[in-house]
Amino acid sequence: MIVEQFGVEDWMDRYEEGARYNITDTCAKPLTLNELFALSGEDKQDFMETFFQREQTYGPIWGDRGLKEEISHLYEHISPDEILTEHGHCLCAQLSAVLFGAPVPGSPGDSAPSEKRKGLHAGPG
Repeated sequence: MIVEQFGVEDWMDRYEEGARYNITDTCAKPLTLNELFALSGEDKQDFMETFFQREQTYGPIWGDRGLKEEISHLYEHISPDEILTEHGHCLCAQLSAVLFGAPVPGSPGDSAPSEKRKGLHAGPG
């Protein structure tokens, strides 16, 4: 996969942390866990009790049915079976690259990925 350096990211790598006024951010403001719980209305204690009882696995390979059902409620004509969820950003980014025509790793025109993008070439497991 040919991955060219993204100019804004290159600049931010060098200057973002020390900037007095960061007016270049290309991402949404991350939430604290307290902010996330306040927005969701979820009780932190109840959540933590349930969370600490769960096995820490990747979960169902085709995605969590409950999550897909909740996502489908945001749309009028989308069923849970039409929703694709992924376990993390690397697999999602890899899938997006394949869907949008990026060269397959090892194919003509492919080049070695930068250190930042190595995760795009590593599948799960």
